[in-house]
Amino acid sequence: MAEREIPGMDAAERVILSDDIVEKLIAFIAEQKLRAGDMLPSEKMLSEALGVSRLPLREAISRLRALGIVSVRQGKGAFVRKVDIASIFRQLSPIIRSQGELDMLHMVEVRLALEPSVAALAAERRTEDMLNGLAECVKCMEDGLNDKNEFIKCDIRFHQLLAEASNNPILIAMVSTIHDIISVVQHSYPDVISERSQSLEHHRKILQAIQNGSSVDAALAMDAHLRAVVNALR
Repeated sequence: MAEREIPGMDAAERVILSDDIVEKLIAFIAEQKLRAGDMLPSEKMLSEALGVSRLPLREAISRLRALGIVSVRQGKGAFVRKVDIASIFRQLSPIIRSQGELDMLHMVEVRLALEPSVAALAAERRTEDMLNGLAECVKCMEDGLNDKNEFIKCDIRFHQLLAEASNNPILIAMVSTIHDIISVVQHSYPDVISERSQSLEHHRKILQAIQNGSSVDAALAMDAHLRAVVNALR
């Protein structure tokens, strides 16, 4: 069988074949600037260009499908999907939780390095719908002050909405992953209602700064909130 060449596609290495095919397909999609809805070359063309049989190629495409990078239409082929970065990170977070030594203090230190900047961007870029969503989260925290599970759910949603308001897909993915991990750890943390009340007050100040469109005040309010969390943990 004569091998065909596809521009931007090198033959796959023989070691850990399916892994190598996955990497080469991802690189091909990126280098060719394929967009959502674009079709990959046929299975026959791919197998010839990669120099592999169809079995490992199908395994690699199945893995890309599981990651949400491609979809497969029966009788038509594989098509590029719009990648939801946050969703991919969320799929990986159970592995991170199970294999990592998750210290709550370490997680909050990561948030301190990240979330004041997220709040600052959110203050500059928020929409009316985002403001309404953030206000609803604060109201939800108020109503759930005596219900730890409900309070945590509303708290995490507030921070996810802030990330969305930043309009930065990388920040959205990072905050989503961090808070997915924190949600598990946070439920095991023995907090008291006075700490929840303090947290609620911090969220009100963050919301006020976002509503005022003040990036400096938003960053400072977020920093103060997270430093209070650090102090409580210590």
